[in-house]
Amino acid sequence: MSILVVRHGSAGNRLAWEGDDDDRPLDPRGAAQAASLAEAFADFPVSVVLSSRAVRCQQTVLPLARRAGLEVAPDPVLCEGGSLRALQLVETLARDDDQNDATVLCSHGDVISEMLHNLMLTGVRTHGDRGCAKGSVWELSCRGGVVVEGRYHHPPTA
Repeated sequence: MSILVVRHGSAGNRLAWEGDDDDRPLDPRGAAQAASLAEAFADFPVSVVLSSRAVRCQQTVLPLARRAGLEVAPDPVLCEGGSLRALQLVETLARDDDQNDATVLCSHGDVISEMLHNLMLTGVRTHGDRGCAKGSVWELSCRGGVVVEGRYHHPPTA
């Protein structure tokens, strides 16, 4: 089983946005990243797509969800500041590793960075860079009910 942990795509300058930050959408670069993401992971057998309620997160994984014939389900665990709960979600998903499907989670830099840090402390091997750029993906591989390795995928070039 794989868990694809996606950081939302480019969404402009947070400080220039005049509204609730959860409503800030992807900018044109972020929209291109979302489309490229759907293409890059088209062969993954995605069965579930969960996202922070932030519009930019939902928009990032919407093309991938549509390609798989799925809806994007908002999950409060993936919102900014939810790193411990997001880690618990990943651990719960990993225990259900008898399936070959992939689950997609879209979240924010703070959540993903902390989650990965904690996974590495438990011995999860990582391959590639250890980044968390906007539009990037961490592909987590699960075996025996635990996350065993993570591979970083740079943001797709749009």
